[in-house]
Amino acid sequence: MTEEKMTDHDEPEPTEAELRAAEELARALDAKIDPAPGSDAAFAAALRATRQKSAVDVAPIVDRAVARGARAGRGRTRRLWLVAAAALLAVSLPIGWVARYAPAPAPVMVPTFGGPTDAIFAAPFPDAQRASERMDRIATTRAHDYFAAIAAGAR
Repeated sequence: MTEEKMTDHDEPEPTEAELRAAEELARALDAKIDPAPGSDAAFAAALRATRQKSAVDVAPIVDRAVARGARAGRGRTRRLWLVAAAALLAVSLPIGWVARYAPAPAPVMVPTFGGPTDAIFAAPFPDAQRASERMDRIATTRAHDYFAAIAAGAR
């Protein structure tokens, strides 16, 4: 497909709606009242106003607008920090009160090892005893200690 370049005589004729909108824009620009904010007339009036000012006249206006925006931004930032601090305080106070005045949990009984197994290792094993017999004796004694400690904690 070939791409054709459009010229002024190739443009379609304006529609009735476009002609009406152009007439309304011309009337709004010719009127001495301020156009409705956000309308095409307001945009065109703003463009016309900037074209009439020189660059020297516009610079102080831009500086004032930037300074005003910076002050407003700092105010918003301060408010945001104040809200965050208030929220943190609101959350942390009840947690602190609960942590301070909550009853202490009951101590947990942990079975301890020791006792008769310490007696096994207090003296050397007999030389005639095999390694498997030593392991059986240690395991039996430790199992005894373990269950004795649990029984003592359950009382």
